[in-house]
Amino acid sequence: PPNCVGKVVKPVSFFIHESTENREFARQQRAGQPFNYSSAHTHAMQREASIRKALGITGGFSGGALITTINKKNK
Repeated sequence: PPNCVGKVVKPVSFFIHESTENREFARQQRAGQPFNYSSAHTHAMQREASIRKALGITGGFSGGALITTINKKNK
């Protein structure tokens, strides 16, 4: 996708997203609800965006679609 070109997802973004999903799954379990990945993922994307904005973190979002590439070394 055009809006993803050249963006790198920083490890901190993965941490924010995955830990937020984990906390949402724990909340669902405490509430006696079944695990709802869609709900947890949506919550994590929104929280990731808020935290990244507050801390000025740039780069790609870990909650979005990722295309992995390996750049050739410059000679």
